[in-house]
Amino acid sequence: MAEALPLSRELLFVSGRTSYEIGQKAAFAGIPIVASVSAPFSILSPSNYALTASQAQVITVRYSPLAAGAHSNNVAFPGGDGATRPVTGMTRHTLTVESAYGGAWPGTLTNGWGTALSCSVTNSPVRNGTTQYVCTGWAGAGCVTNGSGTNIAFVLTADSTLTWLWKTQYLATASAGAHGAVTPTNATWVDCGGSTPSYTATPNSGWQVTQWYMNGVSVQ
Repeated sequence: MAEALPLSRELLFVSGRTSYEIGQKAAFAGIPIVASVSAPFSILSPSNYALTASQAQVITVRYSPLAAGAHSNNVAFPGGDGATRPVTGMTRHTLTVESAYGGAWPGTLTNGWGTALSCSVTNSPVRNGTTQYVCTGWAGAGCVTNGSGTNIAFVLTADSTLTWLWKTQYLATASAGAHGAVTPTNATWVDCGGSTPSYTATPNSGWQVTQWYMNGVSVQ
């Protein structure tokens, strides 16, 4: 091992944060550069960084959470072997997902810049007796644009929000009393604030329609 020292033509990368001990050991081994990362982020603004080859240097690559994309940079060694070492960082972004009636897949997540995502609502309609909730589309922010339906695919390039939109519907059913009939008789889902189907009452011979009721309340 001693024959390999000093490691003056080597570069040490560590996967965590740099410490005094790592710097001390690198200096003892004659390693001129120690590079480490502090957190997920974008890399420093493009530039070449001149280092003195005769002594150990510790470089901490710091990132900005506002930067977009995969960023790379070079560390130059003037006065040493003249080599240029690439350093690359990847931005991560958060997609916040909201759905008033659940069923969103996937939910809120964080992924690297450029990740292709497919999102959907899996439980529409949500029924509760004679009321149901139907997903009609989504509202987006960041890299998510507004749209209709229950599925969306996009590429994550910024912190974004996906809000699934729902409408309320009620079940309308018509029935006739004695001595007559009403059509149609099939149950129909009606949007909240919307109009029910057109119903027709037909009395038996010798009888006439005298009253209409909705939920037990006279309406005509």
